[in-house]
Amino acid sequence: MKTLFTLVFLGVALSGAAQTSISESELAHNATTISRVMAKKLQLNEQEYIQIKSLTLEKLRTVNEIIENYAYNPTLRSLKLEEAENAYQRQIRHALSARQVEQYLARHEEAESVLTSMPLE
Repeated sequence: MKTLFTLVFLGVALSGAAQTSISESELAHNATTISRVMAKKLQLNEQEYIQIKSLTLEKLRTVNEIIENYAYNPTLRSLKLEEAENAYQRQIRHALSARQVEQYLARHEEAESVLTSMPLE
């Protein structure tokens, strides 16, 4: 199951990087998928699920905008994507309980290590 959590984040990250623009319906679908996995893994209640889904959708919209707006400036694009990720992480930490934050961070670090260990082609 940890692999599923990692693959969901990996799939969304790679689909965002591979395309210059993602439709609103695709963003909403991705936010729903990520939020459902998080709800199951972190044992979110309904209110937490709704809040996480909203935060995730906003993050995906922001990432989509950054990819579109900074397509020809990879340095600035990377900086903006890092800022968006940091903002999302702060919001997630605020929305979850301490136990849920620990579980989330452990899975997020696992996903990051999978991403960084992948060969770039």
